[in-house]
Amino acid sequence: MLATERVRRFAEDGFVMSDVRLDMTVVRRAEAESQRIIGDQETLARCAPEPTLTPYGVPGAKRMFVASGAYNWKISNIRVLSDVFWAIATDARIAEEAADLLRAESVFIWKDQLIYKPPCEGSPTGWHQDSHYWRTLSDHNQVTAWIALNDATVRSGCLQMVPGSHRWGNQARVLLHRKDESVPDECDGHPVTVRDICMGVGEIHFHHGMTWHGARGNASVEPLGGFAVHFLGGDTRISPQNGEISVDKWPRVADHADLTRVWPRSGSLSFQTRQ
Repeated sequence: MLATERVRRFAEDGFVMSDVRLDMTVVRRAEAESQRIIGDQETLARCAPEPTLTPYGVPGAKRMFVASGAYNWKISNIRVLSDVFWAIATDARIAEEAADLLRAESVFIWKDQLIYKPPCEGSPTGWHQDSHYWRTLSDHNQVTAWIALNDATVRSGCLQMVPGSHRWGNQARVLLHRKDESVPDECDGHPVTVRDICMGVGEIHFHHGMTWHGARGNASVEPLGGFAVHFLGGDTRISPQNGEISVDKWPRVADHADLTRVWPRSGSLSFQTRQ
């Protein structure tokens, strides 16, 4: 369970550090597994070309070329390719904290993403709000757990957050049309400040689905890897394929057979028997 003060801080800022830190052995296995998958053409061939369009639980891979011939990588739903990432994504300690932040009686995985930026030239991540891209959901009550697979510093391109921005509504019109990596000084009368989220290996950081966030490029001599797991509460509704019925008649997440419930637990969630 997340400490009360952290829950309060999340409600105020839209982000907070977890009380959980993954064991170094687990993180090193995940880091090695990410390199194995990135280098395995047969595994990557199973991935859809555009992760933002993949349906529930289907892996997707996107690579972005950088000058030396290396790539930035984003691999969605890597948990279905790897028992190592499956175990992290379904970790009951993380899921329980997500339930505290969502104020939800049940929690499900919406999707996950591995982010990898090579040393010295990893590209920046533009400012955005996660929930803007999830328009099939009935609300913006989502929370993401971002897990550091390497030390995330200002130089290596740690996450950056704008405190309080989760309460300003959908601001895609402000964020997505900027020609540089900066943010405006104010938004609808709200002063905009940026906070760097430096993290050690294995540390976990939560942010709300509407929180403005981005990241600088990786200018360090070490790679930067992060594993993000996006959680939903069971009462959120998902648009059916035809999308023509009223929102209150959309099926609840808790009734959706293709999503994995991670809290509360009713037995083990083994990789072999995953939904």
